[in-house]
Amino acid sequence: MTAAVFLVVSVFLACVVEAVEALTIVLAVGTTRGWRSTLQGMAAGLVVLAVVVVVLAAGWSVTGTRSPWRSRGCWRGGAAAAV
Repeated sequence: MTAAVFLVVSVFLACVVEAVEALTIVLAVGTTRGWRSTLQGMAAGLVVLAVVVVVLAAGWSVTGTRSPWRSRGCWRGGAAAAV
């Protein structure tokens, strides 16, 4: 396996851990404080996250900046990918 595969797997697993932590917090708050405010807070957080992702993605494409992976030659088995 290459280093890129290990990187992708480790980032995926880290995201899964964070999702489980977020779910645990939502369940704990929902059972103690009530589900209405919990679900409203969760929805607001998801909206903020979506807005941040859209703004950053749009900014990335407008600047014309190349992807960090491509600029280092790591994309599609470039020279740096073998390192």
